[in-house]
Amino acid sequence: MNLDSKVSQPQGNSPARERGGDAVICRVCVILRFVSAFLWLGAILVGSLLERIELVEIPIAGVDKLYHTLGYAVACVLVLRFFQSLGMRIRHPLAVSAISTFLFGALVEILQASFTLTRNAELYDLLANSVGIGAALLISRFLDRS
Repeated sequence: MNLDSKVSQPQGNSPARERGGDAVICRVCVILRFVSAFLWLGAILVGSLLERIELVEIPIAGVDKLYHTLGYAVACVLVLRFFQSLGMRIRHPLAVSAISTFLFGALVEILQASFTLTRNAELYDLLANSVGIGAALLISRFLDRS
């Protein structure tokens, strides 16, 4: 009698066997990835539409473009991981995540121009967002290959 076979497989009417343990874990991963992407994009949206608050003055010209680049790089990775967790339902998750993240950034710029008094839409913000998205795609492709 092999002891490993008893330990590694669920026995009897365990919840993992009844619901298909891997399927439940997979659904939880999809939900967690969706929530993380949704919360990050929500934080970007709120932060972009609120009045600008300078807690600490950073004497570097264009530091806000660095924030855009990093913020949208993280956003693109989170959106990409969510789309990848959907499996074969999305044919080109890299392209879909890049385009959807870019369109989100464009929408944020439009909302800034339309609904805020202290913010304005900037083409350079959209360019910085695109640099972050491109960096995220390059890093993701590199990590997926290794």
